[in-house]
Amino acid sequence: MVKASFLVILLLSLFSGVALAQTNESAPEDIPLPSLPDTLSSQRPVKIDHIFILGNRRTRPSIILREVDVTEGEVYRRDALVEILEADRNKIFNTSLFTTVRVSIVDVGPYKVDIIISLQERWYTFPVPIFSLADRNFNDWWVNQEGDLSRVEYGLKFYQYNMRGRNERLKLQAQFGFTQKFELGYRMPYIDRAQKNGLNLRLSYLENNSVAYQTLEHKLVFLDLERPIKEQWNAAIEWRHRNSFYTSHNVELAYRQRTIADTLAMVNPGYFLEGQTRQRYFYLEYRFTHDKRDIRAYPLHGYLLNLSASRYGLGMWDDIDLTRLNADYVKFWELDKNLFFSNDVGVQVSLPERQPYNNFAGLGYSQSLVRGYELYVIPGQHYFLNRSTLRLRLFEGEKSLGKLMPLKQFRNIPIAIYLKTYLDQGYVVSDNFFPGNEQFSNTWLGGTGIGLDIVTFYDGVIRLEYSLNNAGEAGFFLHMNADF
Repeated sequence: MVKASFLVILLLSLFSGVALAQTNESAPEDIPLPSLPDTLSSQRPVKIDHIFILGNRRTRPSIILREVDVTEGEVYRRDALVEILEADRNKIFNTSLFTTVRVSIVDVGPYKVDIIISLQERWYTFPVPIFSLADRNFNDWWVNQEGDLSRVEYGLKFYQYNMRGRNERLKLQAQFGFTQKFELGYRMPYIDRAQKNGLNLRLSYLENNSVAYQTLEHKLVFLDLERPIKEQWNAAIEWRHRNSFYTSHNVELAYRQRTIADTLAMVNPGYFLEGQTRQRYFYLEYRFTHDKRDIRAYPLHGYLLNLSASRYGLGMWDDIDLTRLNADYVKFWELDKNLFFSNDVGVQVSLPERQPYNNFAGLGYSQSLVRGYELYVIPGQHYFLNRSTLRLRLFEGEKSLGKLMPLKQFRNIPIAIYLKTYLDQGYVVSDNFFPGNEQFSNTWLGGTGIGLDIVTFYDGVIRLEYSLNNAGEAGFFLHMNADF
């Protein structure tokens, strides 16, 4: 879904208490690791005497120390300790529990130091107003749907973050408009003393009076009725095993039930296959993640590897029989001061060839797309995607609201601006169960362009892009999220 205008979100955020954290652009300034006195060598071993944590009024120390790679009583070479603490600072920041994180080294003797971790906690209890578009991106809504305001979704999300000081999260959602959605979720990142295992529980109900029932010329075609066309129930439990700082394993087991109106099954018998009006199945997914990005909201260094295997249907019913494999690897480099490069490679394989329209995927259905093809979806069983981006940081700074903002969590607004150019390519393998969608299927797709990224707070990213695709089409595209 497309996020609302960023200015609207920012205004609502300030008045509703939405806790937004800093981006990585302010991260280097948040690590005041003092230079080594002349009397000490940077390679001299030092022993950590104590680790002090300041500012964690709610968050339990164990949650913070879980992200720290150093321990009291251990001996480190001084220059190596500085590098370790820089990485530890980013790991603490990536918990999304704090607006600022500062790590300092204090000498308490020739061979002994203390570590000071200073934190500013977020505002953990707040409602988040929902104002979004139901379509895949802003341009899809503006061009393909002619800016139809009936496709707006509105409502309220209520979050209680960091419950019991354990980084647990309660989520309640009531959404109306194009999609009516009610959701209850509870996340427990750790359920054991070793802090390696966690659980995530979700229950949701969705209802639509307008549903995309076919794809024609690579654009979604919708069926509209005065009554609900589609209803969905979802219940899921997810187990997460985080065996190291950067690696995690997730296993999700879910039950999903969808029902559609007879009219939808008549106009597209392949929606659930064989003209069925109900689809119910158990869903099992395994995900492996190795994440060594510096700051997840807008990384400039490191890499991310995601692998997943999903199974739709575990044999209890015959409504669906689908297996999907996904792999994605993105790498970030700093080429020179203020100059950065990233490359993202993704692949998908799914079987069998004949799949329900409701469960079909490909390029364009989410963030997996070739830039320049935002107006299109390319359905298929398998795809390959490669996206390369060169970024030049033009500006970074911070705006202070001072006494105009009584809540100190929101007084400082960091902002950074990047000029970028990019080159994308992709390929979708389709056995063509979708007549009328041959133009971009089974052919190489390419896109290039220039753009501007405006980054602020934790996940506030505005992307302004002018792209040209290899079909000879060019256009200006607006996005409200990062492109990785």
